[in-house]
Amino acid sequence: MARPESSLVSATALRIAANEMSVGIRMVGAQRAKKVITGNGNAKKPEVRARLLELVPGLDKLKPLNEGVIDAVALAYTAVREAPT
Repeated sequence: MARPESSLVSATALRIAANEMSVGIRMVGAQRAKKVITGNGNAKKPEVRARLLELVPGLDKLKPLNEGVIDAVALAYTAVREAPT
C-alpha cells in the first residue's frame, strides 16, 4: 500500500534537486490536468486514460501502462501544453 508521505518526500526531493540545478519546475494539479485533457476537471481515470491514448502517439506501447504511469503522463502533458512559449 502506498504511503501518502512518500509522495511528499519525493516532491520535496525533486524541488531541492531542481533548485540546486537551477531548473524550473511546474506544479500541476490533478483537476487542472483532467480539465486540459478531457475538458472536465472532474473526469474519472478511465476517461483521462482514453483521451491520453488519443493525444499521445505511442503511449499504448509504453510498459507498464498502469494507473501511476497514466497519472504521470497526464501531469507532464499538461505542464508542457501550458508552458510559456
